[in-house]
Parts: sequence; C-alpha cells; structure tokens
Amino acid sequence: MRHTLYAKIKCIYENKPSLNLALQPCHVAEAAAIVQRTFPPATPSDTFRILAALNLLNAAVKLPWGKRLVSYNYIKGMAAKLFVHLTLHPQPHTHIYHSPQEQVTYFRILGVQISFHYLPHSKVLQMLQRQYPAEPQVWDGLRLQEVALELFRLAVPAEKLSVEHLEVKEVADRLSIPPPLTLCIRKRERKRIPLTHVFGEDKLTSLRHALNFNIWTATSFTLFRRKDQKILRFVRYDGHNYPQLLNTLVSSHSRIARRGENTLELGKIYYISPRLRLCSLPRSNYIITLTQNSYLLHEGNYSNLCVTWYIAAYLASLYPDLLFVNTLEYNRRHNDRKYYTYPHLLAVPLRADERKMKVWLIVDTNYTLHDFSTDALPRPLIEEYLAAEDYYQEFQFIRCNGLLGIIAYRRHILLPPLYSRIELRNYHARVMRPDGKWAIYSLGQETFLTDFIYDRIWYDPDRYIIYGSVCGQQQVIYSFFRQEVPAKTTWRG
Repeated sequence: MRHTLYAKIKCIYENKPSLNLALQPCHVAEAAAIVQRTFPPATPSDTFRILAALNLLNAAVKLPWGKRLVSYNYIKGMAAKLFVHLTLHPQPHTHIYHSPQEQVTYFRILGVQISFHYLPHSKVLQMLQRQYPAEPQVWDGLRLQEVALELFRLAVPAEKLSVEHLEVKEVADRLSIPPPLTLCIRKRERKRIPLTHVFGEDKLTSLRHALNFNIWTATSFTLFRRKDQKILRFVRYDGHNYPQLLNTLVSSHSRIARRGENTLELGKIYYISPRLRLCSLPRSNYIITLTQNSYLLHEGNYSNLCVTWYIAAYLASLYPDLLFVNTLEYNRRHNDRKYYTYPHLLAVPLRADERKMKVWLIVDTNYTLHDFSTDALPRPLIEEYLAAEDYYQEFQFIRCNGLLGIIAYRRHILLPPLYSRIELRNYHARVMRPDGKWAIYSLGQETFLTDFIYDRIWYDPDRYIIYGSVCGQQQVIYSFFRQEVPAKTTWRG
C-alpha cells in the first residue's frame, strides 16, 4: 500500500501541470471541511487526509485569490497541532520530525512525505522532539504543492465528499488561528509556550515595497532573514534621535554596550552586530545586507524586496540608470559581484532559474522609483510576479545512499553527500562523518574551519560560546566576546 501510494504520487509529480491552475475556491472549501471534520485523526488514513488537505490549502493561499479564503496562520497552526497530536498519540506507518535548523516540520505518512516551513509553535515542537526523539528526515525533493489537487484527490476521492451544503464563504469564515498550545511540562509546572514569528505576506504589498523601499533614504526599518527567522533592526542617526535609536536597537539588553552620542556619526545607519555591538553599516555593505536579509518587516507584513526577471527587465528598459543584482550569485563571496543593466538582463539564459524566481534586487541610488506605482506595471507582469517562487534558502541538503551534502544557491555543491549528519547554523554548518566525528564548515568561506576531531559540538546561548568535546574534554571553539580566536576563523551571524 505504502509503496503503491508513493509510486502513484511520484508518477503524478513527474507529469505535473503548472502553477496549480486547476485549483478553485471550491477545493479550498472541500479541504477546509476535511481538516475540520477529521481532526484529531484516529487512523493513518485520517492523518493522510488532513495532510493532503493542508497541503492543498498551502498551495491555494499563494494564489491571488487564496488569501481571501484561508490564512497561513490557520494552515501552519493546524499542522503544528497535528504534530503535537501525533507525538502524543503515535500511529503505525507515520513518522514525524521537526528540524529547528531548517525550521521545517516533516510528516511521512504511508510512505509519502509532506512538509511545512515555520510552524508557529516551534518551541513546543522542539521540546517534544527532545522528549520523544524521532528519526531525522531530509526532504525527498517532491514539491507536493505543485500537485496539491491530485494529492488531495488520492486522499479524498470526489465521490466521497459531501460538502454540497457548505458555502465557500461559510467554510472560509471558520478558518482562524488555532489557540496557543498548552502542554504539561512537569506534573507541578504548566507553561504556556508563546507563538514565534508567523510568516505572513501580502504579495501586492511586497511588490510595492520592492519598488519603493530605498535603503539610501530610509530612516528606520526592520529586515527579516526568512531561512532562519532572524530579525535585524536598523536606525539612521539624524542628530536628534539618540534616545529612540538606543530604545529600538539596544533596549534593555545587558550585554550590549551603550555608545555615547558623541561617538555616533550623523547620517549613518546603526544596527546590532553578531557580537552584540552597536555598529554603523557602511554604505558598501548596503546591498549585501539586503540580499542576505531580503524581506522587509512592516506593519506585520513580511515583504519580499526582490522582483522577477520580467519586472526587472521592464524597469531597466524604462530607466537606464537603474541597476539590479541577482541574489543567486551576489551572496556568494567567491563570485565577482555583478550589477545588471538592461543589456545584461537580456543575456540571462532563457531556462535559467533567474528567469523563474524572485531573485532580482533593485539598486536605485538615484531614487528613480520613489513615486513609482505598481499600477504602472503591465498586468501580465504582476500576475507572473504573484505566481513566481520566492527564493530564500541559500543552502539545501542533497542526499545519496543515505548520506548528506550541501548545495548552495541551487547550483554549487559545497559538500558532496559523504556525511552522516549536517546541522546548519546561520552561515556555518556542523558536519559529522560516518565515523561519528564532527567539524565546523564555513558556508561563506566554503571551507572547513576545524578538523574532524570533535565527538560533539554545541552552543551555549547564555555565555555566547561554541564548545566542542574531544575525548571527553570540553574545549572552547569560539567565543563571541573573546579575542583568542584562530586566525583562519571568521564568524558571521
């Protein structure tokens, strides 16, 4: 049964249609009804129905009309509740795993893997993972949202549905954020785990910010690194906003030194560095800061600051002084950082990833687009933008014969699949060989910073120290607040 189901899904995936054009609002109603009626699942088949329905909702919410019917909060909140239920009530042929490094939660049911990014109860999931260890999972490589309707029909054949009496609006009105999970950690101690950042994006708002946000004129802004949910705040010092700058950036953090106002430079943008220092951001680092943290957090909306190739080419044809950078190549240190003009954009190969995804950041030093409206863009370009894939996972796992490697920027193999385990931390990876020995690899420098000598590597967040264990002896590998660091090691947050 399991192998047959997986074979059917793989066959469908390999012959998949494009852009989920077959999805309709009625399918959202059907999927929402299945989730509401089937949760909590009593059998593996029930679990598969719920996951297939959530996968369909996750595909629909990305379509132009989808957010009117369902929200990311509902989809990912229900997936988190399902994870907790399956942890406490295991089922046969069902395997779950939460990866805090990738911020991905995996469900493997009846041989089929369905995954969700950034579930809102991540602290609860991590705690449960520690209490009930599960076998790690790595992504199978099937983007099941692209065959969401076909997968849903396998789980819930049309003839078994009975939602004729449910109007789409009635079902949509029921979709709300599930309540925060409350778990009994100890018999005498109950703790309510707060929600973490729930990613929510209005794509038309994103497009407006991508066109109009300008780091050269911005006074205060917040960037978001989606791959690991890191938030970075920035404030420009104008000579009169010193208290506000300290309150926004430093607040009550005891480890950050409060610089005197006389040490700040007028017009400079300030932020908190990985070493917890109040630093100015050089103008030469403006673009790399945006390409590595390419979402703007504004009034609760996470706006992707990158546009598609077609919009970039259209704008470049109208405004020759505009420049563009490609985040697929700009973030890699080993590349020459290239700025694209209109002729350069036209030279991008037709089948390149750069033409399919949102990877183009606008460099508008002359403020050319400060009052440009999204209404001025041709409607087909907007539709193509709304359907295009976001790009934010610079480093992904590759798998062969049960071993792991890393591919970067969807094109460069940094580590071949020769390793038993890999844990990603910001711009570094902890890598374990099949013999159980660990080393640290720099994803930025693309080289190992240590040899494979450690039996274990861990980070102490209270002391800001990375430790390693060698033959039972604890060693300091790196301290964020000490100078005795090996000369070849350059750490980035």
